[in-house]
Amino acid sequence: RIFLDATSMSADNRTMGCDVMAAAPAHEAMAALVERGLCSFRSKALNAFRAGYAAIVLANTMPGFDTIPDMSAAPTLDRDVEIPAWAISKEDGEILRSWLDSDHSIRLEVE
Repeated sequence: RIFLDATSMSADNRTMGCDVMAAAPAHEAMAALVERGLCSFRSKALNAFRAGYAAIVLANTMPGFDTIPDMSAAPTLDRDVEIPAWAISKEDGEILRSWLDSDHSIRLEVE
């Protein structure tokens, strides 16, 4: 499932993932939805990993697919980040966030 960590939301209802995140719910593998900006991708992934998340979904803050960032961590630091991550467009991130506000059963399936 995809989870929105309400404890790390900013005043404008954005979840950045730049600070310590609340522990992931233990009953199933969860992916945290975070937004691009304010800190490195590696910091977001590491914070999610340390909180027990199985993955992160990074919503872009710039419109359009051509601005989705390269999310590679530095080669020597990759071993510290043990979870997969995907980037989605700003538009898809906004839709996903709206769904999560009312429906907490959205599942992420990776094939």
